[in-house]
Order: sequence, then structure tokens, then C-alpha cells
Amino acid sequence: MTIFSKLMKNQEVITIILIVIVSLALLIPILIVSKYNVPSADDYSYGYLTYQTWNNTHNIFSLLNAVVETIVTYYFTWQGTFAAIFLFALQPSIFGLNCYWITTTILLTFLISSNIYLVKTISQKIFGYTKKSTVIILSLLPTMFAIEFVPNPRETLFWWNGAIYYTFFYSLALIALGIIIQLIKSESRKATIINNIIIVILALIIGAGNYCTALSFIIILTLLTIYCLVKKNNKKWNMLVITVVCLIALIISILAPGNAIRQSNYAQRIGAIESILTAIKTSMVYFIRWTNLPTLLMFIILIPPIYKLIVNAKYTFKYPILFTVITFGIFASQIVPPFYAMNNIGGGRTVDIFYYSYFLFVISNMFYYIGWIKSKYGDSKILENINNNFFAYILTVGILMIASVKVNNELKSTLSYVAYNHLTSGDAKQYYSEIVDRYKIYENKDVKNAVLKPLTKKPSLLCGADITKDETFWVNKGTTKFFNKESVKLEE
Repeated sequence: MTIFSKLMKNQEVITIILIVIVSLALLIPILIVSKYNVPSADDYSYGYLTYQTWNNTHNIFSLLNAVVETIVTYYFTWQGTFAAIFLFALQPSIFGLNCYWITTTILLTFLISSNIYLVKTISQKIFGYTKKSTVIILSLLPTMFAIEFVPNPRETLFWWNGAIYYTFFYSLALIALGIIIQLIKSESRKATIINNIIIVILALIIGAGNYCTALSFIIILTLLTIYCLVKKNNKKWNMLVITVVCLIALIISILAPGNAIRQSNYAQRIGAIESILTAIKTSMVYFIRWTNLPTLLMFIILIPPIYKLIVNAKYTFKYPILFTVITFGIFASQIVPPFYAMNNIGGGRTVDIFYYSYFLFVISNMFYYIGWIKSKYGDSKILENINNNFFAYILTVGILMIASVKVNNELKSTLSYVAYNHLTSGDAKQYYSEIVDRYKIYENKDVKNAVLKPLTKKPSLLCGADITKDETFWVNKGTTKFFNKESVKLEE
């Protein structure tokens, strides 16, 4: 057997190995630079009580009591998302500055694994396809692409408060959707009970998280409940309970007195109808903006494995237009809450989950339309031939994709490149060193009024909202509380 024939025989294995190696290579600089990551902005204001409690007692029950106190305080003074505040209060640096690096590891783990789990579940439970190689291609490839080009990488992977609020809850929703599919398709009583318990807990948590994910998740739950009722699926009452639990959690969150206080800062708010119309328009703008040549080439890579996955599917994919309308409505629904509450799109971390869900929206429609074309026109010999030579195909289109990134001058904006640049320039190390110097002052109990030097290096992935010369600035006030000072400010 020649080397070429051996290559052709094992091309799927070689393709997966290549994708995994490239993914790991891209993740390495991101994970290394995260060791220089430190808290900023809201990390201090939401974590001050737990930080002081832990350092004074090192008692887990006292710590949990401080978490509850933080939730209650913010529920009545600023925001009602109690599940999110629970996590805000446990930001890693309350256990020490050198613990904050775990933020990026946690977020990357959940984001990547949730996408793999959802694709795996859809493949096995809906299409009856069990080959792991195709699942890896369809989940890992677009997820890594999204991570590399995410609009606001610091806020989605490096800043605990912002990333946990959006990226983490978005990832939880993907996991929850996978478990729901398992629940609906399960015929085992034991599996049904276990899945039901897990999903009820997740529904409660997601409903009390960020409003963008909570709203879109409830819409999906409602649609699935209706589907189960129409199809007379025996899980219809399970789905109804799950939907109600999530809705109750969201209502409790919305009714928080703190929300009214927070919204009083936004005088020019718009109504529900205008918020929906603005969200639809904004979604279209984002769709056009993000559908560039490199992204299109990435989607083109996925066409043959999608065909391979659905080729033996029993579904007829009868209503492609309706499917697009529904999925686009779910995609756009995420954008309604920030426009309704603040009359703007929200922070960069909000846009980041829209970006991630853009890939879900497009790829889910690719599944449906490829299935519709196949059911209408029969098997595709071209796609079958491509799948038989997939290694050459992915290599060719992959090279074109990388070339298009280079031509569009987007290579230097990729997350891995930025992380690598922070490391090789020494900016990350210098930044961390200066923060450590600040902490020596912060943790000195003899210093009541801390006056600090400005940072000389501010690497974009690591440096968030910083203190200023004005001790009444909100970041200064949060830092003052965190370290139990009388004031904190930059030197004149």
C-alpha cells in the first residue's frame, strides 16, 4: 500500500488530528497570557464582601453567607439577576490575585465543550449519527473560528464579571438545550428523571442570568413545549414545567427593585414594539457585517460533513423558509432586552454572545437547507466525492480561508495573535508586575488613602476599566470597598 493510499484510507483521522493540533496551538498563547490576568471594574464592586469575609474567616459557610448578602444588596439596589450575582461574588481573586488566571480557562472550557456537546447530541439523538469525527469537525472548527474573531475578546474570556454574565450563561444554555434533546428523546425512566432534575436546575439558573440569553432560551423552551404538545410527545408536561420554572426565575429577576433604580439612569428608553423592531434591524446589520469572505469559506468547509450527517435522516425538511424565520427570530430576540432597558446594544460582552449565536443560526440553517435540497433532488454525488476526499478539500478551502484573512488584514486582529503579541512584547508581564505593586499598597493595612501610579502598559486583553485621579469614580469606589480603604486614586 502506497503512502497516498494510506493517507486516503485514514484521511478522517488525519483531518481530526490536524484540527485538534491547530486548535491547541491557537489556544496556547491565549492560556499563557491569561496567567497575567487580573480583576478590574465590577470584579471589585461585586466581590468586596466575599473577599473581606474569606480573608478574615477562611470559612466556607461565612463565605456563602457573604454571597447571599451580596445578592440581596444588589437585588434591591442595582440588578435582579440573582444567579449571575452569585457568581460575580465568587470571582477568583477573592482567594488571591494569583487565582484570577482561571477565568479564561473556565470560560474557554465551557464555551468549547458546550458546542461539542450540543452538536454531538443533535447528531446522535436527532439524526442517529454516531461518528465522532464529523461531530468534532462541525463543532470545534466553527467554535475556534468564532473565538479567534470574537469582537471583544477581553470581555468574553478575560474579565470574570462580564464573561461569566454572558459567555458562561450562553454556554449553559447550549448545554441545557442538549439535555432537553436527551430528555425528549429518552425512553428510559431513570434517564428521564436525571435529565429532568438537571434541566430544571439549569432553567432556574439561566432564567436568573443575563436577560438576552434568558429571553431567547424561554422562547426556545416554549416552541419545544408546543412541539411536544402537537406531536403528543410524552415529555410535554416535563417541558411545560421546565418552561414555567425558567419563566418564574426571569420574572423574579425582572421585578427586582434594583432594576428600576438602574433604569432611572436611562432617560431615553423605548417601548417593547420599537425594541423588537430595532433588534430585528440590528440583527440584520450584524448578519451582513459578520458574513465576510473568511467566514463564508469556513461555512463552505462544513457543507460536506453536514451532508454526511443528514444523508440518512428520516426528516423531510419541508419548511425551510419557516425554519429561517423562526431561527432568525430567536437570534434577534437576544438583542431586545438591552434596547428595551437602555436603548442601546449594551457592552462588548453582549455583542460577543450575539456573535457566537450567529454561527449557530447560520449552521442550523445550513443543516435544514442541505436536508431540504437532498429530500427534493436526491443524493449529491459531488458531496459524496468530496467526503471521500475530505482531507484534500478541507486543506484547500482552509488555505483559501487563511489567505483571505491575510488579504483582509485580519490576521493581526485574531485573538491568538494579539495574545502572542502581548507575550513577546513583554506588555503582559509588565502590566501584571505593576498590578502586583499596586496590591502591595492595597493590602497594606496601614495605608488608608491609597495613591497609585498610572499603568505604563495596558494590554488590550487584560486591562479593563481602571481607577482614575477622581476618587469618586465608580471603579475607584469599588476598589476602595474591596480593600477596605478610605480612598483610592491615581497620583496627580
